Amino acid sequence: MIIEFPEYDYPSRLFNFNDNKEIVFDNYRSLEGHIRNQLHSENYGQIRDGLSNVLYWGYYRIGYGEIRVKSFREKVTELQLQSFKILLQKNAANAINIKNIGMPQFSGFAFISKILMFLDPTKNVILDKKIMALKDPMNPENPLSKIPYRDKIDTSIRITKVSQECYWKWCELCGFIAKQLDDKRIAVDIERGFFKLVEVGKVDYGRKIIAYYVSKQGGKCNWRSAP
Repeated sequence: MIIEFPEYDYPSRLFNFNDNKEIVFDNYRSLEGHIRNQLHSENYGQIRDGLSNVLYWGYYRIGYGEIRVKSFREKVTELQLQSFKILLQKNAANAINIKNIGMPQFSGFAFISKILMFLDPTKNVILDKKIMALKDPMNPENPLSKIPYRDKIDTSIRITKVSQECYWKWCELCGFIAKQLDDKRIAVDIERGFFKLVEVGKVDYGRKIIAYYVSKQGGKCNWRSAP
């Protein structure tokens, strides 16, 4: 199957909170690496900046993003940053564990999965309401179909054991597709391609791609056990 994804055009911009100015990156790998280094820093201020940049990037095209970033920076505590750092040191960063820290602005899947993506975009992807448009009632093997989310009713994707398992399966499918294409794309590039398909109204095409590769995958995945 030949996949034709529309070009992903989300701004490759972050913020330097020390110099109070925007940073423009030449490509997404550089942007991802910048946030990943901040998140893995030994310095709590850098970790705070990394999490702030997850919000800054995610809200870039939304008018109230600046307010959300400011609120996070004012309310997050050193204890919460320490707890986040410990999760990374123990290789225990998953949606449930990050949510349990209780950091402001990070309670649903949309932004917690962004943290996971920036920690390792080769394996982890983003799960948000737009991607949920690819749920397929005709294909129960579609990993998105089993996530407990009701379109136009739920305001966010709740983090539960079931939704976390489905998220890992979605990550693994995107990684599987990337490897099948035999090029330089990684898991998050595939998810971004699906994101653009939804954005341009090609949901049915996206579902067909998912169905095709789920069948090639054997409808199975190696579940990642929660650390």
